[in-house]
Amino acid sequence: MFQLAVDRPATAAHVPAWATLLLQTPPVLAQLKPNRLSTTFASLLTAPQAPDFASKANALLADLFKDTSGSINFLARQNISAVTFPNKAAFIAGQGAQPPIPTVTTLDIFYTCNKIAWRWVGRGIGSGQYEVKGIDTFTVTSSGQISEVYAEFNSGAWLADIGYPECPQPTS
Repeated sequence: MFQLAVDRPATAAHVPAWATLLLQTPPVLAQLKPNRLSTTFASLLTAPQAPDFASKANALLADLFKDTSGSINFLARQNISAVTFPNKAAFIAGQGAQPPIPTVTTLDIFYTCNKIAWRWVGRGIGSGQYEVKGIDTFTVTSSGQISEVYAEFNSGAWLADIGYPECPQPTS
């Protein structure tokens, strides 16, 4: 049975080994600035036709990169459980061909040793009637590159903003 000792201060001898790990600064991301990684990734969404898009993506994304998004797959009429971009080249080709999201604003960032959760809102998509909120999780390598992305967002708002292209307009 675990007993809390309130009559004496905790010392290293009284702290379980696993608890000391929780008190340590996450080694990779503490030095790499999760804000910088998220901001750079956001720039790939807001400026996919920029002249430095491919070089920026190549620097940010690991060689063994993959991106999975049921939201993107839904909009693209693909299997919502499938990997969206199986490698860096597929991401560069696919994302590089998309229209820019006019404004992406970071709502929050959470991180651990090698994971980032980035909450964001996109505005100005299509008609701009609805804002699109999403969350991406990044796995970051020891060299500071993103190796995995899991991205989900309000695809219903996105569809409404682009005019429900899955519903043909009646002809008169």
